[in-house]
Amino acid sequence: METFEFLGDLSDDPPADLLYAGGYVMRNGELCIERHMLRMAVWELCELNFRSEMVILDQIMASEEWDKDGKGRMAYILQCFPKGQI
Repeated sequence: METFEFLGDLSDDPPADLLYAGGYVMRNGELCIERHMLRMAVWELCELNFRSEMVILDQIMASEEWDKDGKGRMAYILQCFPKGQI
């Protein structure tokens, strides 16, 4: 089982309460996500996927630029997104 610092051990029990965007997704260990919250979560996942795929595509299409200055190229790509982050 892999461990991520921000998540802890993935074999741990899930939290009793889990908030997302100011609303409960899990309460007392029971799933209780509302339709609009589900839409928000799916939208965010799609947006993150798009951004990640854009970076990967750029790494393929502009590999020479990435080889010369990977950090600079990433900074250039991040300018496409609000707040300059993925």
